[in-house]
Amino acid sequence: MNSGDKKSILLVEDELLIAMTEKKELEKFGYSAYHVATGEKAVEIIIENSLLVDLILMDINLGSGMDGTQAAEQILSHRDIPVVFLSSHAEPEIVERTEKISSYGYVVKNSGIFVLVASIKMAMKLFNAKVQSKKELTERLRVENKLHAEREQLFSVFNSIDEAIYVSDPITYELLYVNKFLQKLLPPNHIGSKCYKILQNLDAPCSFCTNHIILKQKPDPYNWEFYNKNLDKFYAIVDRIIHWSDGRDVRFEMAIDITKHKRAEAAIRESEQKLQRFIQNMRASVVVHAPDSRIVLANEQACTLLGLSVDEIMGKTIVDGNWSFFHEDTTVMKKEESPVQRVINTHKPVHNCVMGVKRVVTNDLVWLLVNADPEFDSIGQLCQIVAVFIDITELKKAEKENKKLLTEKEILVREIHHRVKNNIFNIESLLLIQADSSNNPEVSAALQDAGFRVQSMRILYEKMLISKDLRNISMKNYIEDIINSLYDVSVDKKNITIEKNIAEFSIASKQAMTIGIIINELLTNALKYAFKKGDNGLVSINIQKINNTVTLIIHDNGIGIEINKHNMENKSSGFGLTIVKMLVEQLSGNCTIVNDNGTKTIVSFEI
Repeated sequence: MNSGDKKSILLVEDELLIAMTEKKELEKFGYSAYHVATGEKAVEIIIENSLLVDLILMDINLGSGMDGTQAAEQILSHRDIPVVFLSSHAEPEIVERTEKISSYGYVVKNSGIFVLVASIKMAMKLFNAKVQSKKELTERLRVENKLHAEREQLFSVFNSIDEAIYVSDPITYELLYVNKFLQKLLPPNHIGSKCYKILQNLDAPCSFCTNHIILKQKPDPYNWEFYNKNLDKFYAIVDRIIHWSDGRDVRFEMAIDITKHKRAEAAIRESEQKLQRFIQNMRASVVVHAPDSRIVLANEQACTLLGLSVDEIMGKTIVDGNWSFFHEDTTVMKKEESPVQRVINTHKPVHNCVMGVKRVVTNDLVWLLVNADPEFDSIGQLCQIVAVFIDITELKKAEKENKKLLTEKEILVREIHHRVKNNIFNIESLLLIQADSSNNPEVSAALQDAGFRVQSMRILYEKMLISKDLRNISMKNYIEDIINSLYDVSVDKKNITIEKNIAEFSIASKQAMTIGIIINELLTNALKYAFKKGDNGLVSINIQKINNTVTLIIHDNGIGIEINKHNMENKSSGFGLTIVKMLVEQLSGNCTIVNDNGTKTIVSFEI
């Protein structure tokens, strides 16, 4: 039909004057009217779809060609469209003939425009209702076909499962469906019968029926186990409410045969007795826990170690208030941190766990080395946890004594470092005093340089004494102290600024001492020789660590240093730079000295 609001009408009329009058009157009422004089032309327009038409006003007598009823029949064979017949005849046989072709109306000519417009409106309403009804019927068939396909697919899945499955009405107990597997176990003609009669041979609903449970907790399933006396079988059952194809909420039940499993439990119990005899003869302590941590088995050695009798220990759990657990560092261990509970939570073994247990009766602490392993049944469910442990209390006491001896050793080492530091300080002081008292400038400078080198060693020992770790030193604190000490004795420190950018990381004390002497030499050179007397200057010290590589950059903006132009290597024969090169080689590192708006020294090495 025309998608616009203005409806289009094809007027088929062989009388031109009548057609012009009807077209004009229809247009007054808001219709778009198109006129053709023959039935053949009307058929052509509809078949070729050359004109959008919402309704056809068809005259019956159309001259020498095909009449209106013939034209309407051909049009309707190609397209469903409302056709209203116009005729000056009112004979019953003519009207009856048109009704067999189209049921959208018959209007006698000269009935007036209002009758014609009302007939057109009614025809369009009838047609729209027919179209909508057709859509609804199509959609309904589609939904019904989909539901049927889904139901058939569902039944196909159910029938492929080798377990008992049935569907029943939870209100009427009527059996609605039984899969092929269960059909083999039931009498014929069971659909429509009461489920309790067919399945349990009862005359009333089962006392153990779960309908009220699954109706309350739908759509969540309900799992339970049941022994069927009629079939002499044990079943693990899953019940739940599902939506049936007819719109009802129905009971779905799948019963899994676990008879073999149940009968195997008796054999398991027999094997447990053999296991108990084996465990009792073990020299290690063994405790077996259920999945809820209850102790179900313990050998005599375990009972003796924990200070309880067999009767007293059986049934106790990890969360029992009488137990107290401790970490290796003697802090309290939470119940969920215990080896057995960790196995329960993770289903993974816990090995070589050292823990302290306060014995319930004597209230003393015993130290254990525990190994806890999970055991699973045939379907992968955790069935028990086996904890095997040995008494390491005496080993813990020996370890404590060793720690005491180690602490005493560290105190002795610190005392030695302290004495060494004092001796170094004395040497440093003697060198600096000698430097001040010498009248020879070169001797004084050499003694002062030696004093500063010793000073870097003394600072290292100071850092070691205040550090908890005697083997590693904080690079940032150590180097900043060396820089500050050298800057404090600089003659022109008012004119020279030092910028420090030192990363925070630790380094071995042996490497730290080497780096301290290198920085002492390079910074002393910069403060003494990089700037002309009275000039302002800047010295930047940058130490960074990326992965295992340490990079040291000392850069001044002074007068620079003489460098061989052929290989850009510093050829200075100064004692300080000679020491630097030797120490860099000792670090297995690299040293580069370049002129870059002053002197720039780059040292890199691995730690």
